[in-house]
Amino acid sequence: MKGVLDKLPQGSQPNIREVRTPEDLQALKRWMTQGGVEGQNRYGDPGRGTWKVLPDGSEVGERYAAKSTGTNSLDIDLKSANGAEHWKVHINPKTGGVPEIPAPKAPPIEPQAPKATPAEPNSPRAPVTERAPEIGVRGWGGPSAEPFGPQPVHPPGSIHHHFPILGVDDPEENPRDFEGHS
Repeated sequence: MKGVLDKLPQGSQPNIREVRTPEDLQALKRWMTQGGVEGQNRYGDPGRGTWKVLPDGSEVGERYAAKSTGTNSLDIDLKSANGAEHWKVHINPKTGGVPEIPAPKAPPIEPQAPKATPAEPNSPRAPVTERAPEIGVRGWGGPSAEPFGPQPVHPPGSIHHHFPILGVDDPEENPRDFEGHS
C-alpha cells in the first residue's frame, strides 16, 4: 500500500496524498480494505466515518467530511516492522492524481495432465488388432478367461429366475434347455 501512496501527489504535508475524484478515493479504499473487518470507530461518532482493520494489523478509516477539505478522506495507519506510519488521502481535483492500483493476483494455476488432441474428422483410423488369449490356470499366473471361485449363477431349471445363487456355472449349459421352466 505504501508504494501506491508514494506515487500519489503530495498534499500540504509529507504524509498527505491527493487523488483527483471521489471515485478515485473509493477505488483506493476498496483496494486497501480487501480482507478487512469492521474496526473500532476512532472518529467518535458513526456518522463521521468508519474504520476497517486489515489482516496485517493496518487500519484504514474513511472520514465522511475532513476538517480541512469538507470532503471524504482516508486515514491510513500502516503497520510495519518499523512501527506504524500515518497517512491521509484527500480529494483535490486540481493537483490530485489517479491511484495506480495493482491488478488482483490470479489464483495459482493447478497443473493439469495434457489433453489428447481430437482426431480430425475423416482422418484414417488406426487398424484394430486382436490380442491373443492369455494363458492362465484358474486365475493363477495371469488373467484367465475362466472365473475363479464361486460366481453368482442361476440355479438349473431357472435361467430366467431373478435371484442368482453362488455356485459354478456350467459352460456346457444352454439356456434353451430350460425354456418353459420359469
